[in-house]
Amino acid sequence: MFRSNWAAGAASLALVGVSACASIEPEPCTADWVEWKKDQVLGSFARENRSTIRLLRGLENDLANPNAFTALKIAAATDDIGAMADSFANRVVPEIQNSIRRCSADPLRATQLMAEFLDDQGVDDDVVAWVWTLGAIGVLRDG
Repeated sequence: MFRSNWAAGAASLALVGVSACASIEPEPCTADWVEWKKDQVLGSFARENRSTIRLLRGLENDLANPNAFTALKIAAATDDIGAMADSFANRVVPEIQNSIRRCSADPLRATQLMAEFLDDQGVDDDVVAWVWTLGAIGVLRDG
């Protein structure tokens, strides 16, 4: 009985230690910090937009052989895709831009991060390229 209680207590302490380490911010502007910041910002965004990301993943086959149903799917999803884009533009991009300014990096990095994020989420390369192009145009326009 004592051993199992001791083991459970030790395991609990180990989990607390691991969760505490996971929340410690690395030194700013290092590669570890960029990865940590990306995970913080994009992880939250991914959870909030899980269903829309799933829909974008599903477009891969539809775009390969587009038909009237493809157009209907895209039209029906327009509001969700627009809401995801607005959330990205109004919440994620400013957070990334503040981080970029902090580290004096290229402003197109936010668009690259969005493309990398969608790629990591399993979105088709053609869709990712389309998002990258639109984002780059927006950054250059607002630049």
